[in-house]
Amino acid sequence: MHSALRLVGVGLTYWVLGTGAYAHQPPLTPNEMAAMMKGCDLIKTPNQKALCMGAVKKLKSNSDAENVGSVQKPSLTSIPLSFRGILIGVPKQRAALESLCLETAKRKEYCYEINPDQDKHLVDVQFGNIHVPLLDTRVGADGAINFIKGYGRNDELIQLASLLTEKFGEPKKELSTAHTRIGVAYEKLTYSWMDEKGNVLVVETRSVNVDSGSFMFASAAEMGKKTGEAAAVREALKGKL
Repeated sequence: MHSALRLVGVGLTYWVLGTGAYAHQPPLTPNEMAAMMKGCDLIKTPNQKALCMGAVKKLKSNSDAENVGSVQKPSLTSIPLSFRGILIGVPKQRAALESLCLETAKRKEYCYEINPDQDKHLVDVQFGNIHVPLLDTRVGADGAINFIKGYGRNDELIQLASLLTEKFGEPKKELSTAHTRIGVAYEKLTYSWMDEKGNVLVVETRSVNVDSGSFMFASAAEMGKKTGEAAAVREALKGKL
């Protein structure tokens, strides 16, 4: 069940569900936006206040898009997802992964010890604008690259998302509120793409801590598993892709 927060200001009433805004209302005017922000400032509970602020920002984003006549583009891309030229979820890509590993591996034989469905760590890999010290990868029995994950600073990931948008088209974007262990609220951005085969790419700021996040490729086969990191991502993105 979703929690609901009611914002009232200058005769305006909006409902906020979960961490996002249910914004099917007409575009907000500047006065309406100011009234809602004032309503958020009156909330005493820190978590609810942060939730309110995040929701209002979402409403503003939706309103700005509607005011300029734009529409939300789908996250589905007709371009097959790939990492450094290696197609995701396509059989017989193991040799390409080995070649990528050999670029920086100090012990070359390590790159040929790739076992199906076991994590393989590549070091010092460049992806777009990000230098990744340690890259997690996983291949299937058919040689398909089913999982890739790397980490970076928030500013690097936002720039990476921009580069990936040029390649794969507009992603689905989400601004949500997360909390530290001591309850401090902060906002994080999630960019997600899905290709026609069901392979997924996710770039997320602040998924590790307040200063850093991650990017992840997962094949359709990996996303279909009941357990594992990709399965958790599938549940988090359910209804959003």
